[in-house]
Amino acid sequence: MKIPKYRYIFLILLLMGLYSSSLFAQESDLKDIKLRAEKGEMQAQTQLGLLYANGEQVEQSFSDAKLWWEKAAEQGAAAAQFYLGKIYASGAGVEKDQLEAKKWWELSAAQDNVPSLFNLAMLYVNGEAVTGSYVEAGKYFEKAARLGNVQSQFNFGVLNVQGFGFPQSDENGYAWIKLAADKGHPNAMEFLEDLEGRMSPEQLVAARAKSAEFRAVIPQ
Repeated sequence: MKIPKYRYIFLILLLMGLYSSSLFAQESDLKDIKLRAEKGEMQAQTQLGLLYANGEQVEQSFSDAKLWWEKAAEQGAAAAQFYLGKIYASGAGVEKDQLEAKKWWELSAAQDNVPSLFNLAMLYVNGEAVTGSYVEAGKYFEKAARLGNVQSQFNFGVLNVQGFGFPQSDENGYAWIKLAADKGHPNAMEFLEDLEGRMSPEQLVAARAKSAEFRAVIPQ
């Protein structure tokens, strides 16, 4: 399954490091984090896992990171579920297992965790551990796009323009891609110029109106 001209667009990864601490306020008191984690506080458990994964204030240990993320994930912490999925997807300290990654991302995505939604979409784009499906990829891209994720807005727009998994629609594609362009996506403006060159004035008016409707309800 190939995307001819625009295959490269899906290779732009979500701008989040493998073990990013950006989800949490910076905390320097390791003793306090450990104490709260040991008491079962899932955010502290998730953050302690990050410290071990990144080797911050402690010796780097993916096995310890996994242990704390599992504790948090089992309590339903979406971020910990996402990170567990990343561990299995990359084989960091464990045997690489895309199906196990998919399991954790699905749990996290059910809580509207955007990185998990994006990564699930990519599994279906690439056909990794699942049968490749633009329809399934599009479902996850659309949900992430409606939650404000710029890369997903661009990718979902391209699926519509190309007719991959969805009825071909320049208007729908333009509406989504314009959202990404307005937020500075590096490829969106060029893509919009190509679309504008082939769309009628009436189509452009309708597409821009639709994009404005999206902008009014989607987080910026």
